[in-house]
Amino acid sequence: MKSPSLILFQFLLFLFFSLPASSQALPGEEFFHVRGEGQEQDSDTEIDVPARKRASAFGIDVSHYQGVIDWERVKLSGQHPVEFMFAKASQGVTIRDEQYLRNMDEARRVGILVGSYHYFSSGGNGVDQCDYFMETIRDVPQDLLPVVDVEECPRSWGPLSLRRNLRDFLLRMEQKYGMRPIIYTNIFFYNMYLANEFKDYILFIARYSDEEPVPIDGADWTIWQFSERGRVDGIRHYVDLDCINGKFTLDDLLIHPSKSRSGMGTPMKPHVAPNPLPRDAGLEY
Repeated sequence: MKSPSLILFQFLLFLFFSLPASSQALPGEEFFHVRGEGQEQDSDTEIDVPARKRASAFGIDVSHYQGVIDWERVKLSGQHPVEFMFAKASQGVTIRDEQYLRNMDEARRVGILVGSYHYFSSGGNGVDQCDYFMETIRDVPQDLLPVVDVEECPRSWGPLSLRRNLRDFLLRMEQKYGMRPIIYTNIFFYNMYLANEFKDYILFIARYSDEEPVPIDGADWTIWQFSERGRVDGIRHYVDLDCINGKFTLDDLLIHPSKSRSGMGTPMKPHVAPNPLPRDAGLEY
């Protein structure tokens, strides 16, 4: 969900303006390898990280950058199951991800809980982008709350316009569906531009480090994207790896039809995936 060079630039800006020197890894430096049977294990693979050990579920997020994914192999790879995934649906007001429909259909078919995300850009105001996103996902069955991916502050907007347009996007979706979307961003961007303004939303935070993300406003992260360099059987390219904070569960991310004013793709599937695999069948970290 990110451009490595953009994240690095944001990190350096944030470091310069507001952080003391620290020994944490630069974004993208942390490498958490995930392998399927027959793949070589990297020596720096580490599961013994407290926040990850407490995670209640693991998942991935994907887009056309991962190419054509073999979801059957994803479901069967490693030792810890891929229980959920978010697929890129749209960007701005003109771009729809070419692998979106296939990713949603195939992942859901094998029993992985699915959700959709929109990449927020300056290519349209918040309301128009939300309408474009909703049109893209309207007839696609969904299990998880929708996500808005915000990680750019265009010069043409600036921080105030960014927050205003993001808030317009969020409120538009809340009015339509009666539920709050999830906000995805990286920890540096959140602390620079979004802290205190959006702390009451479910936060999906990227930080590529053994240290979990720490929002400066005291907000809890619900999902931590802890690596952008995961290897999962069935996916030929690097993939983002995510885990759910042990304080929460997958149920906190589910669309509950009884609470929604309007269906977001039907039918809704219960949070227990059909024919779930044993806990020792899935990802290996």
